[in-house]
Amino acid sequence: MKRIKWIDISKGITILLVVAGHTIGTALIRGPIFSFHMPLFFVLSAYTMRYSSSVDEFKKRNAPFILKTLGLAYGLFLLHRLIQFVVEFSSGITYLDYLKTTAWGVFWSSGTAVVAFGNEYIKIGMMWFLVVFVLARCIFDYIHLICKNINHICVWGGVLYY
Repeated sequence: MKRIKWIDISKGITILLVVAGHTIGTALIRGPIFSFHMPLFFVLSAYTMRYSSSVDEFKKRNAPFILKTLGLAYGLFLLHRLIQFVVEFSSGITYLDYLKTTAWGVFWSSGTAVVAFGNEYIKIGMMWFLVVFVLARCIFDYIHLICKNINHICVWGGVLYY
């Protein structure tokens, strides 16, 4: 696919906004930047992605992508959490409970702690981006298979974003 200059520039601006959002401590600036910069980056990335043309191609492209990308990331994340658990053993919970909390933290994919269903789940830090980006790519690819019309893709993408 040929490069689209305005998309490249827009993605560059969103990357600069990520840096600004993480370095500027003022909530007045940081809040508005955080409200749109990553969703905008995802939408721009989806606009230029190469979609699968069949369910077989979808499986062939996305299964290894998910396993390689998320498998390695989750493995390293769980290793990090194991080391952190050993270092901070004073919490008084079992390792299995700690792993469950960690797994739910990954499920919620948040850069901050999440309270859901009466429990508080740990933050996973920057890993949330990887989880959401991989899942968004796969979801948009699948939606493209079932909705050949670009307008339907935009509608379904908006629904999923919401």
